[in-house]
Amino acid sequence: DIQRWGRVVAQSLKPGGKFFLAETHPAILMFEGDGSPGGMKLAWPYFAAEQPLYGEFESSYADPAAKLVNRGEYWFPHTIGDVVNALIGAGLTIEALDEHPFGICSLVPGSEQAEDGWWYLPAGTIQVPQLYSIRARR
Repeated sequence: DIQRWGRVVAQSLKPGGKFFLAETHPAILMFEGDGSPGGMKLAWPYFAAEQPLYGEFESSYADPAAKLVNRGEYWFPHTIGDVVNALIGAGLTIEALDEHPFGICSLVPGSEQAEDGWWYLPAGTIQVPQLYSIRARR
């Protein structure tokens, strides 16, 4: 319940308090690797459905080398608009919304970890948003 989430965030802040969110961009979560470097295929919807999405995965972004035993995962996708509107609806003021061409892990096949610790697609590759951040104030 994204609206309830927004209210919980607002209730957790003092007046004037700041909220910062850095999250995987929902657009990149629509894709999965097709086995080729940088290759992606459309696999998941961008907009939420009434029922959760379900997928089975062999490993986790947290540890790609680990082989999962319980491979099933349920989730509800939320667009950036859903998140922003939930925060606004809870009374927060959005101060900044940014999209970034890097991620916290290798979600895109062929991405490489740079010296700054973020994961980027190689130079010369079409760049896609991998992360977004929001700063809001109560």
